[in-house]
Amino acid sequence: MNQALPLLKTNSNTTSKEKIIHILSETWPLNSKEIYHILKKEFSYPNSYQSVHKTLQQLLQDSIVEKSGQKYSLNKEWVGNLKSFGNSLYHRYFEGGQIPFSQMVQKDSFSISFSTPMKMGRFLLKFFSELIQSSSKPIIIKWFHAWPLTGFSDDELISLRRVFTSAPLYIACKHFTPVDRLSLSTFESFGAKISKKNLQFDPDICVFGDFVINVYFEKKRKTAWHNMCMQTKKTNEINILKQILAISEESFPITVLANKSPELAKAIRQEFVGGGK
Repeated sequence: MNQALPLLKTNSNTTSKEKIIHILSETWPLNSKEIYHILKKEFSYPNSYQSVHKTLQQLLQDSIVEKSGQKYSLNKEWVGNLKSFGNSLYHRYFEGGQIPFSQMVQKDSFSISFSTPMKMGRFLLKFFSELIQSSSKPIIIKWFHAWPLTGFSDDELISLRRVFTSAPLYIACKHFTPVDRLSLSTFESFGAKISKKNLQFDPDICVFGDFVINVYFEKKRKTAWHNMCMQTKKTNEINILKQILAISEESFPITVLANKSPELAKAIRQEFVGGGK
């Protein structure tokens, strides 16, 4: 006797297919007559033996069960896929919605969408924290406007310092408004070399290790952020800080496209670092 699949509920509303899957998750292999007798005994199955045989054939066609001689068991590939789904579901619910970061840094590319700037920022912080274990190459950031740090907790800011002091840091930003300076001054305290460059509106770019990461914000929201930055003359007013925090948590689509490209990463570094590492 083995542990049954926890996803399966066996009650009066359960289909014949689900009941057979439940039976084969507990005991296998079984022939069709053995399955029929268990259905009759445990579930008061009202249909004929022929209907059980027909259902087994459908499960065979769907590659949910497999047959060896006259005995049936669950298809091992289907069980493996069920395990993969369960692992994926677990990570989405309990580990921030992505595959483990230790696996993500091994990928050649990936694309992820986020609903708020802070969710995107927290993801990149964790991703960069994983990358610093394998790279000490200069870090490059190219911003149209500097991303706000207002929503990060004290512990997250400590992690931010650890990440961005792990290698030489170069930041290019198109605008140096008082709002931009809020974030840029923090990175200056990390030892960043900051310059003003005539950068394009989209995307913002981060180069970390061999990854080139492009970040695309919804155009109308990025335009609204640009207008607020350009209109703000002072950042010591409490309403401005609240507004920055509100925008950081505001819901709108953000897409992160990451590609592992050593040559492109090197070319971008050559804009900032002599010799290009």
